[in-house]
Amino acid sequence: MGAFNWILIDATCPACQMSVTMRCQTHAASDYGGDDTGRFHDREYRLGERMARWPKDDRRYDDWNHPEDMDGPGENQERTYAHCPSCEAQLIAVIAFEDLVAMRVLDVSLDDDRSHD
Repeated sequence: MGAFNWILIDATCPACQMSVTMRCQTHAASDYGGDDTGRFHDREYRLGERMARWPKDDRRYDDWNHPEDMDGPGENQERTYAHCPSCEAQLIAVIAFEDLVAMRVLDVSLDDDRSHD
């Protein structure tokens, strides 16, 4: 099991059509290590918040478990697992990141691959 963090988004569930706050599991900026603020794992962030991580000049930076292109200029996307807190539907949210900040939600859809769990 890999380390992960959570992005909280406000969205409409495609299954029940309720407007809810969803927790989306992301691997961006996740690591079982950490600093004096704690581990870089299982933290919650909202859109627009910069995610905690080692600075680039830290010797541990190269060992960081993060997508290579998520800490550079430009926008990158990640498909994240989510679920609706209202109806428990299993969902996929596509989130756009820029320099390890979740900027916006591109899509929320049913996760057909997990519908039989």
